[in-house]
Amino acid sequence: MPIFEWVKDVKPGTAMVVGARAGSGKTTTGVEMFKMLDPKLDSICVVFNRHVVAPMKAKAPSYVKVCTYNSLGYAACRAAFGNSLMLDEDKAEKILRTILDKMTNGGLYPTILKLVSLVKANLTGTSYDELQSLAEYYGVEINGDTDTVFAAVGLVV
Repeated sequence: MPIFEWVKDVKPGTAMVVGARAGSGKTTTGVEMFKMLDPKLDSICVVFNRHVVAPMKAKAPSYVKVCTYNSLGYAACRAAFGNSLMLDEDKAEKILRTILDKMTNGGLYPTILKLVSLVKANLTGTSYDELQSLAEYYGVEINGDTDTVFAAVGLVV
């Protein structure tokens, strides 16, 4: 079904996701799609980067909430747990410290933490093949026991 026909038939409560390559017209398509929706519907446009929020807000109709995935998730956590929610920026490293003995495996920390970050950023799994692909694609050198590194990534994520 063509995308604009799909939008015309949208029902309240329907989630719509558009995935496409860079430069393919996602922003233009999204803005035009929002113009077709009933302004009374709760509509949200979720973008990946903070620097994209302001330009998208300028283009989108005023009834569309524009935010990042991070701010949407944080708002959901605040709604569920209140404003006293504390984020722990060092959570991955603290978990890793409980898994690996720093004296014997401390040299693996940077590699493991880098792969943990890449898994989260790319929304991938932690299978051997997925981690191997991430490491190859991003040029992460695994200087040590690959099995230990990949197992630790799976536990930390």
